[in-house]
Amino acid sequence: MKPTARKVVVTITVLAMLSFGLLSSTFVARPLSAPPPTTEPLPPASPPPEMAMYVLPTGLVDRSSGFAYRGGSFLERSDSYVAAVLLKHPRGDLLIDSGFGHGIDQQFKLNPAALRLSTRYERWTPSADQLAAVDPRGYADLPRLLPEPQRPSR
Repeated sequence: MKPTARKVVVTITVLAMLSFGLLSSTFVARPLSAPPPTTEPLPPASPPPEMAMYVLPTGLVDRSSGFAYRGGSFLERSDSYVAAVLLKHPRGDLLIDSGFGHGIDQQFKLNPAALRLSTRYERWTPSADQLAAVDPRGYADLPRLLPEPQRPSR
């Protein structure tokens, strides 16, 4: 191998190793420092009596902890529940997130191969279907929603 070609190979190898090292450093746990406690009094809470919050579980994600949170081991598994949260309020309702929807299978295929290979998910009932089952005209009777489904044993 010519000296010039050897320098190119060595340079590319060193750059690749440095890049891998920098990328690897992003997976190291870096806890945030705790903020100082507040000394201000909290405002009084006075929600209207009709206000309510409902959790609509829509699925479960099981993946390598390295993909689930910073500092997680790629050799350990981590489960995360996927849900929507509905806030009922007299002045209007608010749906926070929507959980897994009808298109999750197609969306999952768009993930990078490494994530697809290390991740499994369970589809439960989409939040839109849960709300429509309660009241297709506007989910007026939310207390009829079933409690969170039990996760099947593996």
